[in-house]
Amino acid sequence: MVVSNHDRESERVGAELRRFGRESGEERLSVVSSFEPAGDQPQAIQKLTRGIEEGLRYQTLLGVT
Repeated sequence: MVVSNHDRESERVGAELRRFGRESGEERLSVVSSFEPAGDQPQAIQKLTRGIEEGLRYQTLLGVT
């Protein structure tokens, strides 16, 4: 499956998304929303961010609806 994102093409391989022609860490992911995190979302965001910074390859969200 090929995913197009502007001028980039990506290939989905299992649970991974590989970007062609891009080096890891070259671009930052930015989420923009008019909604504020509520409930336990701020803590979940912090934990996911920490996992990314620590190089965890896989993380699981529990109770996501």
